[in-house]
Amino acid sequence: MAALVEGLAGLFGLRDLVRGREPRSIVDELKAAGGGAEDVDRLGFVDGRLTSAIAKGKEECRFVAVLLFSGDHDTAEVFAREVITHPEVMDILQREYILWGASVNSQVGLTVSRQLGVSKYPFLSILYAGQNPPVQIESVEGFYNGLFVANTLKSCIDTAGALLVSQRADKYEAEARRALQEEQEAALREAERVDRERQAEEDRKQREAEEALRREREEREAAERAEAERVAALQRVRTDAAAALGEEPDASEGNLAVLRVTLFDGSSVDRRFRKSDAVAMVENLVRAQDSYDGRKFAIAIPMPAKTLTSEATLEAEGLFPRARVVAKEVFDS
Repeated sequence: MAALVEGLAGLFGLRDLVRGREPRSIVDELKAAGGGAEDVDRLGFVDGRLTSAIAKGKEECRFVAVLLFSGDHDTAEVFAREVITHPEVMDILQREYILWGASVNSQVGLTVSRQLGVSKYPFLSILYAGQNPPVQIESVEGFYNGLFVANTLKSCIDTAGALLVSQRADKYEAEARRALQEEQEAALREAERVDRERQAEEDRKQREAEEALRREREEREAAERAEAERVAALQRVRTDAAAALGEEPDASEGNLAVLRVTLFDGSSVDRRFRKSDAVAMVENLVRAQDSYDGRKFAIAIPMPAKTLTSEATLEAEGLFPRARVVAKEVFDS
């Protein structure tokens, strides 16, 4: 047994030993030896390398049956026609085994034969693929009838099947652990995704809040600048109006028009003007007041209602020697 395991280990360690003619050549060899074409095809030999059959047996938790065969031996015809295609042999191979084979006339078959030290053909080896290197459970070397081979295959299942049960249990446990791990990893990924989305939403809201505050601050600052500019502009208007108005004529001076000007807020201011002054001078008086807010206006007589012309003199508008006028707001049409 130790020598066989050592041979298998050497076989699986040398990749070039499983290259060469395709293992399916055994199908042609069995058919040529007299095996029924349909029955031989139904055996389901695994294509490719022996390592592929070993991997398949490990994956499916099944024993691997390795057949080495030569159509040149005396018993080849009987084996192909009555043993390997025996109904019971075919049934158990198809149900319970992974079947791989090679003709010893091929490089692959010859190499496997030498590695396993096979001296009689046909040779059928039953391998347990659940460990590395695979372990041989049983072998049938030389010619035996179909019933014997079938019973040997059944016996392997009965006596060594516990290996497969243990292998399946280990596989199912590993798959359960993997499934649990995948489920946990999926749950973790989902939790991380939810956290990322929540964080992204919080970041978005924070950015929006910061943007709103920024816009509010900019709008407030813009409004404050506009108000400051408006106030400064009004102050310039008041200052320019006061400068244009000049000093009030002394009461001792002759030809003066004394006017009472009612402002927008209802208050009034009295002032002396020269009768030759233009109505525009009265407008300057209104603009020079601290209460002036920049609105458009004209000077008017309340009774009878008349709007005065800025260029006309006070005397020409009938405001000499004394009159009452109002600052009347003018709206754009």
